[in-house]
Amino acid sequence: MLHYYSCYSIGGYKNLDLGNSESGKEVNYFLPLLPVWIKDNRSNIDGLIEKNNIKELDSSSALPSEINTMISFQGYKLLYRHLESGHSVISLRDIHPTSLTDSETNPFLFIIMSNSESDVQTMDKIADYFAHNINEVSRKICECLYYDSKECGLCFRNKEVNDWINSIVTISNGKFYSEDVCLLVLEVGSEDYTYAEQSQKFSLDQDSVCYGIDENWELHRILINKTEKKKKISVLTMAWGVLCLVLLLVGGVLLKNPKEKSINELPTLLQKDSTDFKNSSEDSTITICPKCGKECPWCGTLEIVRDSVKIRFDSVENESKQKWFVMN
Repeated sequence: MLHYYSCYSIGGYKNLDLGNSESGKEVNYFLPLLPVWIKDNRSNIDGLIEKNNIKELDSSSALPSEINTMISFQGYKLLYRHLESGHSVISLRDIHPTSLTDSETNPFLFIIMSNSESDVQTMDKIADYFAHNINEVSRKICECLYYDSKECGLCFRNKEVNDWINSIVTISNGKFYSEDVCLLVLEVGSEDYTYAEQSQKFSLDQDSVCYGIDENWELHRILINKTEKKKKISVLTMAWGVLCLVLLLVGGVLLKNPKEKSINELPTLLQKDSTDFKNSSEDSTITICPKCGKECPWCGTLEIVRDSVKIRFDSVENESKQKWFVMN
């Protein structure tokens, strides 16, 4: 079974469950003024309640989360996806109503969703037809979903849509779409499918079908090139790896075999002549950790350089815990 949804501006944008392919209703309505009419005890209220069979969806509605992303974000004109939940979804954005009434000036979105694997081939054909006939499809949807000023509500011609979808399945060759993101048609004038990936939080497969639309509404294929991105990632990863290796090697040299000595021996070393120290087997760098008293070369340092001695201590509460190290 196919389900029809829309995000339509009628007293503000609302997410609406329009109907389905097995509905026996010819026409469905959404009457936003119904609560007021009930309160005013309007005549024929029972008939109006029965007519009001388009449901407004709230946050608790059991719809896949990916559909909320399709409704809330941009980045595409037409999108066909197989979702992790097992649903298949076709979404067509920015449909502009053909009526000139003030209540229909805002563009709307139309969604077809299937939750059955038996409908996948049907969805493939519908998506392929929609992609290659976007203007015609948009006009047809506007004929079947519109504001009815006589009824003061939104009208959806459920039976007419079902007949139209059945005719599409008959004439459309379609193809088999196996990828998670099956078919993407970008916004008019756009060639950047990466924006769609970021907006819709998916990643196109190498075999995903992507189209662009030029200013004349001509459809042209855009190749999905993931190799260039992989090359860039590889170069960055290699550079980062080399940098980490160099840092590890340098750190290993500095920390190799520290000779721990008592703080009491430090004055003796400081009294050494720089020439004697230069000729000694000890390295000219001594590392002290006045904070933690462990073999840590970063807290404080003492350097003996030729004719002078440079000392740096960090303040500590108990200097008796200090240790110093002669590094080989």
